[in-house]
Amino acid sequence: DNNYVTYDPTRTSLSGHGGSLLFQRTSNSRFVGQTGVSWRSPGFELNDVGYMRSADGINQSTWVGYRWRNPFLVFRSLSINGNQWLNWDYGGNFLSAAANTNWWAHFNNNYRVGGNLTYTWEYISNHELRGGPSSKWPAELETSFWVNSDSRRKVYYGFGGYMSQLADGGGRYRNVWLDLTLRPNNALRISLSPSYSENYDDMQYVWLNNNNLSEDRYIFGTLDQQTARLTCRLDLCLTPDLTVQYYAQPFISTGRFNQFKRITNPRADAYGDRSQQFTDDQISYVEDDALYQVDETGNGSVDYDFYNHDFDFLEFNSNLVVRWEYHPGSLIYLVWSQARGAYDLQGYGFEIDRRLEDVFGTHPQNVFLIKVSRWLSL
Repeated sequence: DNNYVTYDPTRTSLSGHGGSLLFQRTSNSRFVGQTGVSWRSPGFELNDVGYMRSADGINQSTWVGYRWRNPFLVFRSLSINGNQWLNWDYGGNFLSAAANTNWWAHFNNNYRVGGNLTYTWEYISNHELRGGPSSKWPAELETSFWVNSDSRRKVYYGFGGYMSQLADGGGRYRNVWLDLTLRPNNALRISLSPSYSENYDDMQYVWLNNNNLSEDRYIFGTLDQQTARLTCRLDLCLTPDLTVQYYAQPFISTGRFNQFKRITNPRADAYGDRSQQFTDDQISYVEDDALYQVDETGNGSVDYDFYNHDFDFLEFNSNLVVRWEYHPGSLIYLVWSQARGAYDLQGYGFEIDRRLEDVFGTHPQNVFLIKVSRWLSL
């Protein structure tokens, strides 16, 4: 439904422009802030020299903050911020508005805490249908917090969480994490960082049928996903010239789809009017082929089908690096990198103990590297 640009499939290049105009106050005073506007025209494309997710946008934003930089009461320092964003596309369509407040504090005992609260009003998206028409999506409330203990101690930790909730039953996301670091002496540091998240998304993109029907079908489903990871790091300094570093991370994520639906009126005012969920008479599952078949008209013939997108993703990555400075400025690196992964469509859910057995039971990919550099003084 984009009516302000022309699509030309024969083009071999794009042209456009982008920029930012900012007014900023930065000083030693307590009150600081910034306001401005940025833009990316529809033909602006920089991915040959960098990374840009999207163009065709105009963004206005304002940030204000208040700082207590000197110690007072129980604080070494304290900061409170407020932010707002407004977004349009180049057709003049208003897309979204959001507001945020965040804060962090540094206490006299060297503990640090922080948090934020963000609200995004109901918004229009030009990309959620993956090339289809623009669509309306529910408002979202997000909040997070974190705590870090005194990093000068031999044992220090941090923990935090993040939560988001969509209006109209559109979904929710929860994440908790922990960081634990042990430093028994100046030569050794060990850190463990587990995290766990749950994602329930009522409208997760599944598939597009644009082959054999008069109108495209944008298929969405409800996704119920669980993810866990554990990041381990070890840093050992044997001598000033010889160090050993080790990194390992097992990663497990499982997702199940149900309540499939097709988009019928993507910009309807009411959330429930934007899609139509398939009834049991309209959709069936062929387990041997892992295939869903859809009979929209109910006449007993299959109009289209799509694959089961359930997933069980298992991965273990590790790196061992030995670094030796055999001569001032000259180095030898010995590296062992190992990767294990598995993708099981018909798995048995989120059972961590059995999943870890699966990860370590897969055949690994090992890479050994040697790097030698010699400093030549000319």
